[in-house]
Amino acid sequence: MVFLVVGLGNPGSRYANSRHNAGFMVVEKVAEKTGIGISGKQFDGECGSGFCGETKLILFKPQTFMNNSGEPVRKIMGFYGLNTDAAVVAHDEVDLPVGRIQVKTGGGSAGHNGVKSVAGKIGSGFARLRVGVGRPPAGVDTADYVLSGFTREETGAVEDSVSRAADAVIEMASKGVESAMNRYNTNQKQHNGG
Repeated sequence: MVFLVVGLGNPGSRYANSRHNAGFMVVEKVAEKTGIGISGKQFDGECGSGFCGETKLILFKPQTFMNNSGEPVRKIMGFYGLNTDAAVVAHDEVDLPVGRIQVKTGGGSAGHNGVKSVAGKIGSGFARLRVGVGRPPAGVDTADYVLSGFTREETGAVEDSVSRAADAVIEMASKGVESAMNRYNTNQKQHNGG
């Protein structure tokens, strides 16, 4: 079995630790936990592959900027001949507080341009791994907010949620998306602001 793990984010050091790069952070944490290197550059992205148990994991970070993530994902899925049920897309989610994650399948983009771009190219049947980044404070534009970094007070909760998200990906790859939903969508700590 082959399972594709896509992390959404923006390339370049300027965005490296921004809220919008939570998807990249998840893929990097999966790489760390599984020992899979992300050193290849193809399909307009950075990728690596290796085995997690019996499953071949392909880790992928599109490098086209968030709003055009769909085309690289379409290319890599076409190359490996994958259906949408063999993919998970990890991304930031303003509708979840910092510290929370959620695994779900299908549905709309909820205004997330990266998810919208992917769904537009491959359909909406893929699993989503939503990493909470919280809502912007009053008067702060959402676009500006997601491109900003996490506060010092949020750092611990973010690191914890990214680590749990990586564990959820490994669970999906080995036991399926439903198993990951049952295990990781409940009993979560959350950060209530600093």
